[in-house]
Amino acid sequence: MTARQPVVIGVGQLSNRATDPSQVMEPLAMMAEVARRAAADAGIGERLREVDELTVINIISRAYADPPGFLAERLGMSPRQRW
Repeated sequence: MTARQPVVIGVGQLSNRATDPSQVMEPLAMMAEVARRAAADAGIGERLREVDELTVINIISRAYADPPGFLAERLGMSPRQRW
């Protein structure tokens, strides 16, 4: 990162408290929705695809082989770096 590199910050939150098991969202779907909400909050909306780095903190109970890769795919992104 350089001193002149823009950093855009947005927040998004989603609570899925479905009582019907068929209505419970898959963790990856929830992450994608929260990322979209954060992008909207940051004012970048559809420009989410332009993000060049995607980091996923493993705090979910379901194991995925490549969480950042799967999330990027769901969001239509091709970040240069994924963590």
